[in-house]
Amino acid sequence: MSDTPTPNNMPGANAGEPAKAPASATPAAQTPPWGADPGNYDPDKAATLISNLRDSEKTQKAEIESLKAQLATAKPLLDAAEQQRQREQGEAATLREQMGTLQAQLDAAQTAAKTNLGSALQAKAEALGASRPDGAFVNPSTAARLIDLTECLTDSGQINEAAIASKLDALAQSDPYLIASATPGARKPNPAQGQGNGAVSAADVQQHAEKSGDVKGALRAAAQQLIEARQSPTY
Repeated sequence: MSDTPTPNNMPGANAGEPAKAPASATPAAQTPPWGADPGNYDPDKAATLISNLRDSEKTQKAEIESLKAQLATAKPLLDAAEQQRQREQGEAATLREQMGTLQAQLDAAQTAAKTNLGSALQAKAEALGASRPDGAFVNPSTAARLIDLTECLTDSGQINEAAIASKLDALAQSDPYLIASATPGARKPNPAQGQGNGAVSAADVQQHAEKSGDVKGALRAAAQQLIEARQSPTY
């Protein structure tokens, strides 16, 4: 007898427990519809069952073919819908681009209209300043720039000549030296030049206005110098 240890004679092994055989890899046979007892086999029932299975297979095949046909019919519709979606996306992009172009044109037209309206207001104010019944302005262009023409529009955006004439009258009263018939030196003294008895030249007034950022004052002083230059005698 060999002394080589085996699973059954190794120290500590239980001699009373035989080795278990490995589980069989062969699957168990399925139980037929009539049960495990062959005596219950009924040929008619078996034939009916087989016929039912064949009918069910035919029905399933018919359903599959029907679904394939429906899919074949639906695919062109789906393709057409996808093409339509792509066309609509392209049309939407085109519309957005056109809207951007139109908006830019609208902005440009509004800017041009605003510029033209400003020019028309300036021209109207110059014309009214040159033909003023109570005395025309020596420089109608300067007078037009000294009034706020943005307030000389009607509610509908039209030029309000009465408002322009009113502002020109107010300017003539506050600055009579701008009127051609005004007497030289009639301008009221500027408090910023002091209260001395000496005459303040228009050039000094212009220089002070420019330093203080008074644009209107500088323009008025420049107009006064123009008046004085025209009315000075020449020899």
